[in-house]
Amino acid sequence: MPTETTPPTETTPPTKTASPPRIGGRQRLILLVLLGAGFTLSVDFSILNVALPMAGEGVGLGADGLPWITAAYALPAAGFTLVFGRMADLFGRRRLFLSGMALLTGASLLGGFAA
Repeated sequence: MPTETTPPTETTPPTKTASPPRIGGRQRLILLVLLGAGFTLSVDFSILNVALPMAGEGVGLGADGLPWITAAYALPAAGFTLVFGRMADLFGRRRLFLSGMALLTGASLLGGFAA
């Protein structure tokens, strides 16, 4: 007499969950420098917005002319981003980034200590 067999149950092997990759010391330093660069740029734009009324008064612009000052700051910054991006391709990204950060830090300090 044929016996009925139950089909074997499929067991799935236990799945291994991949742990997130660890961040090394060098990668942390790179992240810190990049975050510092973004912070410095945002602080410079914030300083510009705080100084807009006095800057507009100094060049003879009213409240409706203040966007021209912002544009005069932002457009060259965008243009220089393109130019220096190409220079980074030619001369090395790290070298140009670090020299640019040093220049930006120096210029920001000089502007901050100006009377």
